[in-house]
Amino acid sequence: MRVFTDIDDYLGKKVFRDPRLEKAKEKFKSAKATFLSIEFTNEDIALCDCLLISENKLFDIIVEDMAKAEAALESKGDPVFKEVLNALNSEKALSQSIDQDTLDSIKEYAFISAKPLVLLKSVPEEIPFDEIFKATQSIIFFTVGPKESKAWLIKEKSTAVEAAAKIHTDLAKGFIKAEVYNIKDLDSFHNTEEAKQKGILKIVDREYVLNGGDVIKIMFNVRK
Repeated sequence: MRVFTDIDDYLGKKVFRDPRLEKAKEKFKSAKATFLSIEFTNEDIALCDCLLISENKLFDIIVEDMAKAEAALESKGDPVFKEVLNALNSEKALSQSIDQDTLDSIKEYAFISAKPLVLLKSVPEEIPFDEIFKATQSIIFFTVGPKESKAWLIKEKSTAVEAAAKIHTDLAKGFIKAEVYNIKDLDSFHNTEEAKQKGILKIVDREYVLNGGDVIKIMFNVRK
């Protein structure tokens, strides 16, 4: 994920040190833990997945979007751009003032304020990762084992096979089933066999919808 920010102290690749992953590494005696790494940049705003900005920067973005909406209204005459202009005139980002269907209909015009937004009235010392994940409708899932325990970022309502593809395309192509439990239940069992016996670990198919914090193990066939 790439996040645009006008906060200089946030710039660069930053690691989200999820304490849940630390706990999984310890429980499974993993050789390493791989945390999420998020890139924060003040360049190429159009290519970023999310905005983490101050109120002053939002005003600049709204002015730019207004000029784009006025040009679109003049050339297309579509009333949707009147709705866009009304929202922008109220000094609100489009992502926080326009419904998703309308946002989808104007996607090709690449309005910057239509991107997921975390607006900062003051600058917290710690990067507000949780707010970024919420704004982008993203959740974290995990894979664990003796070699590595790792955190992955995926969109809400993603399925088990989509999680498999996130890990490796071969896992998705040869997907058979998956073992799943939630990381909040780590203290409820000593090993995965006990987790199965207690009903904590469940076997799911490719259409299973992930919850935030799910730990997943994919069973698959190798296809040549």
